[in-house]
Parts: sequence; C-alpha cells; structure tokens
Amino acid sequence: MFQNVDAFAGDPILSLMDSFNKDPRENKINLSIGLYYDGKGNTPQLGTVGKAKTKLNQFPAIASFYLAIEGLHNYRLAIQKLLFGADSPLIKEQQIARIQTIGCSGALKLGADFKVAQLYIVISLSQRFGVVILPGKIMLLSSWVQELTSIITPILMPIPKG
Repeated sequence: MFQNVDAFAGDPILSLMDSFNKDPRENKINLSIGLYYDGKGNTPQLGTVGKAKTKLNQFPAIASFYLAIEGLHNYRLAIQKLLFGADSPLIKEQQIARIQTIGCSGALKLGADFKVAQLYIVISLSQRFGVVILPGKIMLLSSWVQELTSIITPILMPIPKG
C-alpha cells in the first residue's frame, strides 16, 4: 500500500540537531531551535520556572484546570498591547479579538483556516510568535520558516486544476 510513498526526508530545522550532535568540534554554538544551553550542553531550568513549581507544590490538593478555550485573559491582553500599542484606537474600539494557542504551528494553521476575517484577529503564542489577520491580509510573526512553508503556503496557494 505504501510502496509508492516517498520516505520523509526529515525536518530541515530539526535535522540540524543531528548535525550539531555529530560535529566533533568543541567550539560550536547550537542555533537550530530556541533552547538555551549551559556550557555542558544541558538546558537549564529558568529560575522563574523553579519558583512557579515550588509555589504550585505548596497546594498539592488543588486540581489543575484547563484554560478557557480562548486562553489566559491577562496574557491575551498583554500580547494585544505589545502588538498594537496600549493606546491603539483598535483596542479602545474593541476591534481586536484574541486567542492563545499552544504552539506556533497550531496558530498558523488556525489562522490560515480562518477564511473570512470580520475583525482584526491576533493569534498570540509567546513574545516571539504570533499571527495577525487583517481583512484581506495576514501578517505573520514567526521565527520558523518551516511553519510558513509547510502549513501556511499550501492553504493560501491556489491548487492547480488539472
């Protein structure tokens, strides 16, 4: 059944990790994905993460709940102000809708599937990633070309009829 399916060549970004790990040189810097490494090649836990874990562990009997479907309210407001400016007329006139997604690929896919924008839409992810959809236009804020080529392009490009 799959004999005519070409083998996946691998993700060009993630395959950089293999090349990095196989490189015998000691003086090298891993620029493949956005992780921080210490001098020994370990990914250190950020101090703020440790503090948050400690704080959460003080209340082990409290259940964890899912966020609202549109994401964390205060986070979405902060991203909106970051992207448009706190004094933006669009914010004052409530012309912006915001949702939070769990990753860049998911946000780009969701944004691309959103065919007709009635409002200015901000799909916010983190301080590094996001999508802004304007009526008739899409402004992509992504540091990974992989998402743009594999997710957005097939959706936005017309499929040739033949």
